[in-house]
Amino acid sequence: MSAEAQIKLGVGRLAKLRQTWKTSVTGTGFWALAHAAGDEVYENVVKGQTLTNVDDALEAGAFGDQADIANWLQLHLSYFTLPVVSATPGLGLAGNGWDAYLASVGWRLPYEFAELVYDKFNRRITPARVFGKGTWVANEASPAASGAHKFSTWTASGAATGSNAVNDGALTITNILGAPVVCVSETAAQTGTLTLTVTLQDGTTTHSVAAGAYSTSAQYTQKVVGEVAVTGSVTAGATSITAAGIGTAGHVIAGQYALIYESDALQEVFLAGTVTTNAVAVAAGIKKDYTTAAKIWPLYSNAIGASCASFNPTKGVVTIWARPDRVIAL
Repeated sequence: MSAEAQIKLGVGRLAKLRQTWKTSVTGTGFWALAHAAGDEVYENVVKGQTLTNVDDALEAGAFGDQADIANWLQLHLSYFTLPVVSATPGLGLAGNGWDAYLASVGWRLPYEFAELVYDKFNRRITPARVFGKGTWVANEASPAASGAHKFSTWTASGAATGSNAVNDGALTITNILGAPVVCVSETAAQTGTLTLTVTLQDGTTTHSVAAGAYSTSAQYTQKVVGEVAVTGSVTAGATSITAAGIGTAGHVIAGQYALIYESDALQEVFLAGTVTTNAVAVAAGIKKDYTTAAKIWPLYSNAIGASCASFNPTKGVVTIWARPDRVIAL
């Protein structure tokens, strides 16, 4: 194993801890408990905004400044920024430690971990270096309890008609610039094609993209919107990725970030340069090696159903999610 691999696991562990914490905080809040005491002296001393703040912090999992977790964050910041030549050498990275480290390795931080960094340092990670919340599930498994960001739900009312319902809505682009969009068929034996209106990483510009054809798909079949297969191996340092039809598809756009994904252990974000018919330029160079098993996924800040064709309306419910880059685990 390497330090990078262990840091990635540690990041995932803290992110999962915060996610689990948030879903586990139930019951009566401290302010409400104090209010119910029926003791004016007690309430005058204890009940107030401070107690409300405690409740809010617990519900939000805002414990990045808790001493031991804050120490973990600070130790890693020191590792990134200490000079290479010093009594206690580090990586010698300039600028903001976490941002500089992520730029050097390519992969992104889970949303929940980025929030811990904010708790500790009162500073946001660069939004392009953060991926969506939740713990994603395998294909053909229900994502309902994943904790992922759910953009919207499309419900077909006919073969070519339907309506969109907003769930979590758009990502907050000051925190997360974009995510792979994945459509999940909520019923078995779905057929037809769904077209989405997606929003680019500026939070304003929209784009039309087909979600892919369903052909008697199994329940919870996942389709990543705009996915393009890598058709030539990629070596670290490469400034171009070959992917047949990437320019024709028109979903990876110059000046937008995209994700190259091979597995939960191997993926990274990159800024797209010039996009030609079968290749995309990489502004800063790819950090890792990839095989032709890799895919390129465009990243969007919002996605809603726009239209459908040849849908079976009795099986026409598709949920639309922001897919996390990788699974996080304790």
